[in-house]
Amino acid sequence: MKEEFETNLATAQTDEKAAIETFNQMKAAKTEEIEAGNQEAGNKATELANANEKCSQAKEDLEDTTAQLAADRTFLADVKDRCGKMDKQWAVRTKVRQEEMTAVGEALQILTDDDARDLMSKTTFLQTSSKSSSARQMASRVLSQAAKKFSNPKLSMLSSMMQNDDVFAKVKESIDLMVAQLKKEQKDEVAKKDYCRDELHKNDMETTGEYDNKADLEAKVKNLSTLKERLTQEIKANNDEISETQVEIQRANENRQKSNKEFQVTVSDQRATQEILAKAMDKLKGFYSKKAAFLQGASANPLVGGAPPGEFQPYKKKGGAGGVMGMIEMIIDESKQVEKEAKTAEQQAQEGYEQFLSDAANSISSLQQEITDKQGQMATSDGDFIRAKEDLATSLSTLEDLNNKNKELHSECDFLVENFATRQEARTQEIEALAQAKQIMSQ
Repeated sequence: MKEEFETNLATAQTDEKAAIETFNQMKAAKTEEIEAGNQEAGNKATELANANEKCSQAKEDLEDTTAQLAADRTFLADVKDRCGKMDKQWAVRTKVRQEEMTAVGEALQILTDDDARDLMSKTTFLQTSSKSSSARQMASRVLSQAAKKFSNPKLSMLSSMMQNDDVFAKVKESIDLMVAQLKKEQKDEVAKKDYCRDELHKNDMETTGEYDNKADLEAKVKNLSTLKERLTQEIKANNDEISETQVEIQRANENRQKSNKEFQVTVSDQRATQEILAKAMDKLKGFYSKKAAFLQGASANPLVGGAPPGEFQPYKKKGGAGGVMGMIEMIIDESKQVEKEAKTAEQQAQEGYEQFLSDAANSISSLQQEITDKQGQMATSDGDFIRAKEDLATSLSTLEDLNNKNKELHSECDFLVENFATRQEARTQEIEALAQAKQIMSQ
């Protein structure tokens, strides 16, 4: 039985040693994985800090751009106010121009008066020349006064031309040039109005679309920032859980080693107890068996001679001897039971320990996989966040360009568009008046 116990003890010690070596190997591998995970987590934390810094800078840029946009809108309101004042000035200028055109028409009426033509056709050359000269002087004087009143160099030039003999031919030529110039200006103004209308509409559409795009990008940046914060918190929670599990593994390892030492001590003590008690039992059994045989032999071969003296009573075990041996056997049985229970408890503890290590390893592996997946999501969201910030910066730059373009278009086109009908009508009347004057002069 002792040999069997020793064999079982050696087997248990061998199994325990193998289990310890396996645990140490697994512990070393998991420690390396933890160190690699911690290093990667540190790298991701650095990347996250950089991303947060860029996010903060982008928010400052957004605030600056928003402030610039407000200033641009204030400037636009000021421009519109000044344009309104210019419109009033234009109305005054238009009225003066109309008066100027009226004066030119009166001058042409003087030149094309029916009495003047009849007089020139009925009189002699000298009389015609004299009347014509008088009419030219009168027309020249009227044009000169109109030129001074309206500060028009063209009328002044016509007034000078009226002093020449060949006045009608030159006036007609000047009228043709003026009509051509007015028609060209009228055509160019129509084209300019169409250009302004199309460009302003295009600018408004692009600005509206870009503001929508800007709002979408701002929402995307905010959502990505929230996603990054959530992933960061979840990764931290997973790392904390891994650390806690590793602490529990270390604590379980220490408890297992302590429990195994207690088991070894218990088994050793019980086996030593059993061995000592077995030796005591053997001594007692040997003693009582030898004494019994000796006394039986002495009774069968009495001494020769006289009557023997009084004899001892047959040797018997004391009444308590059987109780002592029985107690020893009971203690041995109890020791064996204790050893058996210790082995059962040790086996159950080892199985529970191994199951805990397996569950902990699976939990850590699952958490590390979650961390890897979330780090992948983090990397993707970082890339999307950077691209969204770049797109937002581009959108803000585009909006600034569109606003600048809008200012240029309004500065270039507002006066023309708002006064287009008045300018076109005035120019048309001027062309008609010049054409009528030329027709009268040609008769």
